Amino acid sequence: MPRFRRGAFALFATTFLVSLLLGDRATAAAVLALDVHAVWHQHTWWQPLTALFLLPESGLAALVGTLLIQWYFGSPLEGFWSTRRYLIMVLASGTFGYLSCVAAGLWLPQFSNVTFTGALPLDAATTTAFAIVYARQRYSLFGAAPVQGRVLAGFVLALLFVLPVASGHGVVAILPGVVAALSAALFATQPWRRGPKSGTVGRSKARSAQGSHLRVVRSVDDLLN
Repeated sequence: MPRFRRGAFALFATTFLVSLLLGDRATAAAVLALDVHAVWHQHTWWQPLTALFLLPESGLAALVGTLLIQWYFGSPLEGFWSTRRYLIMVLASGTFGYLSCVAAGLWLPQFSNVTFTGALPLDAATTTAFAIVYARQRYSLFGAAPVQGRVLAGFVLALLFVLPVASGHGVVAILPGVVAALSAALFATQPWRRGPKSGTVGRSKARSAQGSHLRVVRSVDDLLN
């Protein structure tokens, strides 16, 4: 089992505490949940961020899913990137996911009539980044045959998108997760940082001009042999 790192644990703990203490209070839910109409007309611009940590009323399964994803997928990413970079990636991607609903509300009325809550954008961002960073590493769960990280993460990502649609929430419910996954993929790959010779291994000109600092000197015995 991987070590549950502090950044990934903080995301789960915040989701758990906010949902436990404020999830059943209508006044708090009205302030924290994402209401697209309220964002545009009442300027509640904090809601795309706070909605990430407020689970729906029947959110026990979602809470367990967030726990497992942040533990098994988020903690390795945090160890790979650092706590600061991991939190920036997952929070920015999740916020972008819910901001896409705010933008879609300008043209599509069905988004204005839906209240968005839940950690789906966070979970989708973490799972997508894990699938990219640990694509070829093999994992074995519960004694099963080892599978590559991208296969395992792809299966979890499919569940994250299929379950909301199958439960009757429609395609509208998965838009934040899709946008968050795309944002995490851009963060993990960073295609804008690739130069024209990216992926080639060669000796730099400066190092070639200096020459090597090691030299093999053959002795008299070596020459005779």
